[in-house]
Amino acid sequence: MTQTTDEYVFVARFYVIGVFDILGQSRKLLRPMTFPAATTEEAQRIRSNLEETVIAVDRFRQLFQQQFDARRSAFDDDAAQLPEPERAAFTAALASNIVSWGISDAYCVAIPIEAGSGAPGAMATMADVRRALEVAAAMWLISLSFGDPVRGGIEIGTAATMRENDIYGAALVEAYRLESEVAGGPRIVVGEQLVAALREAAQDPDANYRGAARYAANCLSMLRQDVDDKTAVDVLGGSWATPARRQLLQNVFARAHDNAQRQLQEHQEKGCRKLVSRYETLLAYFAEHAASWQG
Repeated sequence: MTQTTDEYVFVARFYVIGVFDILGQSRKLLRPMTFPAATTEEAQRIRSNLEETVIAVDRFRQLFQQQFDARRSAFDDDAAQLPEPERAAFTAALASNIVSWGISDAYCVAIPIEAGSGAPGAMATMADVRRALEVAAAMWLISLSFGDPVRGGIEIGTAATMRENDIYGAALVEAYRLESEVAGGPRIVVGEQLVAALREAAQDPDANYRGAARYAANCLSMLRQDVDDKTAVDVLGGSWATPARRQLLQNVFARAHDNAQRQLQEHQEKGCRKLVSRYETLLAYFAEHAASWQG
């Protein structure tokens, strides 16, 4: 739906939106300092703090985009089995560009959804959701392996594109709420609307929508009910963690586990009970899946 005002044109549509926060970066940026810097040493410390956080934030953003683009080819075999014109419609729907923007150490991504475009559009929608969940899982593990734990929220809903990289709407509000208020610690929680949409699509009896149903079922198998009964991306035990990926990312898993232990020790030394509890839960999750990752 397109609306025009005297000042701008905006398009309302469905999006899958993810909001991700790289934990600990703000604390590094806000270390005590005077302005302007009183000494050369302090000026260098301020510069080092900024450079340290820039590297982590920029790396996450670039890798997320690269991972998302690279996974488009994962659907080539499925596309090849579709007759024309369904194949062209499916391929075109998958070609939508991801919208992304950053706010300090937070990163937001919005994936436009081809709602109401028949079976090829529904199949592409579920393929894009699967791609988003896979990239979120990969980036969560990779980022933690660098010592930069991530929390996030993912939801589906309506939003409007007002200008380039300018998204406004309920889906963004809810994804942000999930990240900032629900996730709590280093995990990625998934909203109720997205889970409901996946379940509905996975159970669709219409044979024309079999491809969408298969992708939706695959997405559901990438999710888990966490200890607080919230739905989260199952990075270590879901269908994303195939034997081939576990073997390929074995060292990444080990480094991520070590960094989670360091985070726990740091918060224990500071006496931060809330964060100690969260990292104890995280390490229990690692322990649950260690055997399958360590070979």
